Amino acid sequence: MLTLFTVPKPFSGHVGVIQKNAVQSWARLGQGCQVILCADEKGTGQLAEMVNAIHLPAVERNEFGTPLLSSVFSEVARVAEHFLLCYVNADIIVFPDLLNAIRRLPWSDFLMIGRRTNVEIREPLNFDLPDWEQRLRNWSRLNGHLAPSNGIDYMVFSRTSALRILPAFAVGRPCWDNWFVDRALRCGLPVIDATSVVLALHQNHGYEHVPQGRGRAWEGPEADANRSLVGGEARMATIDDANYYFDGDQLRRNRHLRRWLEKRMRITVPSMLRNLPRLIKRWRRKVRIGAKVCRRCPSLFWSYASGKLRSRPLSLIEALRAPREHDCVNY
Repeated sequence: MLTLFTVPKPFSGHVGVIQKNAVQSWARLGQGCQVILCADEKGTGQLAEMVNAIHLPAVERNEFGTPLLSSVFSEVARVAEHFLLCYVNADIIVFPDLLNAIRRLPWSDFLMIGRRTNVEIREPLNFDLPDWEQRLRNWSRLNGHLAPSNGIDYMVFSRTSALRILPAFAVGRPCWDNWFVDRALRCGLPVIDATSVVLALHQNHGYEHVPQGRGRAWEGPEADANRSLVGGEARMATIDDANYYFDGDQLRRNRHLRRWLEKRMRITVPSMLRNLPRLIKRWRRKVRIGAKVCRRCPSLFWSYASGKLRSRPLSLIEALRAPREHDCVNY
């Protein structure tokens, strides 16, 4: 049914612990699920053998040695057994409700995403306990915090989708996931927010692995390169921009203002905010001119407002030059 794939970091220290927790949770999703681990970091081959996953060691890297998502996605689409693919970050624990949400979707080609829940897990989880899933769910309700909508940690899409073709983004750096959602929307695919029905636990960690990191933990030259490939703020979207969402068991259309503005008005919210002073100045000038037209030719205004004009209204210049009570019905 589903092929899950990721690009793990080296399996050492705390990062190694949380990645093993995540991958073992995927391996317990049941029959019909395949796990693929990409890149050849320390311990990846051993874990792949332990959970009966496929290991793809040969992926392209950038000058810093970071795997490139363009290579990862193309390789996974080539070897995956199932029609549906799920890219998931290597620190995310998922449960069978991910599969249940997919079964409810009426489309074969789509993008399903959702917000994560941040938790602090420092030790290996005991998956041998029969009730490990329920224990972890109960604990996360008390100790977890829902993350903002701009971070996307899992993405379900089809193997034949246009989404499998990406620019050379560096994995684990900003912006590419927001570009991914925007790409789906521009391709006309249904984008579904599954936050309310899919619990995705993000195990918090540090960012010491980022080369030449600065500012926020994941910033640096690789983040700059990702942003240059995105193509500007207009090509970035969040989970809130999904055009469908789960409301309990029901799938509903998302009437989000931002998406409406971008699709119907052909403008983006960031560009609208940048141009707001200029727009205000322009419309203030139009209001002043309109008031002057109404004073010079009130019959023009009322004829236009009541729809009584037989052909065309006077142009702005004609209206300003017209006599005070022009018979505009003849125009």
